[in-house]
Amino acid sequence: MLPYLIFSYMAPRRKKRSHVEEGMQLIQQCPLCEAVYEPLEIKVIDERDDKHLVFVTCKKCSHSVVALIQHQANGLSSMGLITDTEPEDLGRLKNSETVSWDDCIAWHNFLKEDQLSKETFLN
Repeated sequence: MLPYLIFSYMAPRRKKRSHVEEGMQLIQQCPLCEAVYEPLEIKVIDERDDKHLVFVTCKKCSHSVVALIQHQANGLSSMGLITDTEPEDLGRLKNSETVSWDDCIAWHNFLKEDQLSKETFLN
């Protein structure tokens, strides 16, 4: 499945709510089947300053979305991505080492030189 990005924006409201509660309004429904998410289904994975990483799985079609919600002076914005990961994977990946350009080039060269591995990964 190709990545599917979701961008949205919400102007600030007068009623006092937390940034996370306001941000949940940006991801109210599944982008694939349009089923409405229950607020309690949305999990906050990480919070830093005015940014919140959230995760939700649609009960109707079982697709998941990970979204970054950011509070800005002029409202909220979010960017989401349809994913096949689980919330636990995001926590584990958050603490793992960054993949460097050298790592990518080494992996590319390995696959280029090792035909058996290339055939295994492509089939």
